[in-house]
Amino acid sequence: MVERRMRLITRFAWLVLIGLGCAASGVASASEFAERLAAWNVGPMRGPTIREVAPASYEEPAPTPAYSRNQSSAQPAAPPAATPPLRSQWQQMAFDHGDTYAYPGAACGGASCGGCGDYGHASCDMCCGKPLWWAKFEVLLWWREGRDLPPLATTDPVSEDSSTAGVLPDATILFGGGRESSDMAAGGRVDLGFWMDPGECWGVGNRFFGLGNDSQKFHIDSLDNPVLAVPFFDFDLDANNALLVSYPGLVSGAIDVDASSSVIGNDVYARFLLCRDCDSRLDFVTGYHYSRINDNLRISSTRTVTEVGGNIPLGTVTDVFDEFDARNVFHGAILGLMHEYDCRCWTWQALARMSIGNMRERVIIDGSTRIAVPDEDPTVTAGGLFTGEENLGEFSRSEFTAVTELGLTLGYKWGPCTRLSVGYSFIYWNDVLRPGDQIDPRVGEDPSGNQHPRFRFNHGDYWVQGVNLGLIREF
Repeated sequence: MVERRMRLITRFAWLVLIGLGCAASGVASASEFAERLAAWNVGPMRGPTIREVAPASYEEPAPTPAYSRNQSSAQPAAPPAATPPLRSQWQQMAFDHGDTYAYPGAACGGASCGGCGDYGHASCDMCCGKPLWWAKFEVLLWWREGRDLPPLATTDPVSEDSSTAGVLPDATILFGGGRESSDMAAGGRVDLGFWMDPGECWGVGNRFFGLGNDSQKFHIDSLDNPVLAVPFFDFDLDANNALLVSYPGLVSGAIDVDASSSVIGNDVYARFLLCRDCDSRLDFVTGYHYSRINDNLRISSTRTVTEVGGNIPLGTVTDVFDEFDARNVFHGAILGLMHEYDCRCWTWQALARMSIGNMRERVIIDGSTRIAVPDEDPTVTAGGLFTGEENLGEFSRSEFTAVTELGLTLGYKWGPCTRLSVGYSFIYWNDVLRPGDQIDPRVGEDPSGNQHPRFRFNHGDYWVQGVNLGLIREF
């Protein structure tokens, strides 16, 4: 009790002394008084070197700035800055793109990098931050592997005897007899995906592509060339022979070959970070791949008898057609690598992967011959020239195969989170059925007693390749 009274007396004495000093000098300000009062509130020393600061019993309000006498009122003080609310990990990932941060994925081996001004978009002033989603839209300008076809149309000079006209090897091949190249076809590809964690350690996506229908047509008639034939090998003659379609004074007609193919594919994939630094990353890619290759070939000929007094009535029309439809469907697992590199305004991506799985191969073969004699009902029989009892119908099998894909993409940062890209892609299937390979150009009974044409699985390979023009958006 005595000690407390002594403290109060001491403090009162200090107040008196300070007031007397202010009055004597006439220059002390309120701020000086506040400073002194704060110093006075410091508790006594305890021990030789340690001093404990006692909490102030009174806190002087901050002084207001001095104003001129003709100023009516004081300007209000600015409110204190509000403390920003706490944000989630995802919000920080989406918006903290201008500050220094640990590059996404520090928990999975990432490096500490500077902000946007230190790498990537710096020279383009296109800082995008750390994206959560990606979307890629590409226009495909691709070519596909041509078709291997046997000789399907031949010709000879009009001086050639009708019994040997169009017969190989002396005849001239008009279509077939090798690989018929295909034209460029346009298509599209869409790739959508998102990161499953803020560190961009792994993400999932879906990619779909489709290549436009590749149509190839060949047409020739007797007005274009007076001598036309479809060649084949005749086991009954044990020699080459030909179906005469057009010959002056005997028959007139036309040959048509129509071919078309379509390619689509879809991937459901995941990408896992293997390693990275501030400018590049390497991912392992795996998932499920589906692709479908449909290829169709139709061969038709029509001829009208123009010979007067022959064995066949004048005006008799014979239509022969053969159709081969090959369908290939692949299901498999993806194993691959993807490397991305960021070089300021430019980026590039390299992709190498292989899908291993099952190819379901199916061939549908159809054909018929229609003969229309004047004044009689037409007759239709199953089988054409390259189709008959031994190969008409549907045939299928499953093969273990692989699909290989290589790709390079160069991107330019057009705007924030937006890139324009140009690239090259190559996709290769090592076991597919093509319709031209299923044609048996032999007719009749062979020395072993087998009737032809007959069916046998003849597999080949298939590829597509070309240029990609795209737009890449990240957000």
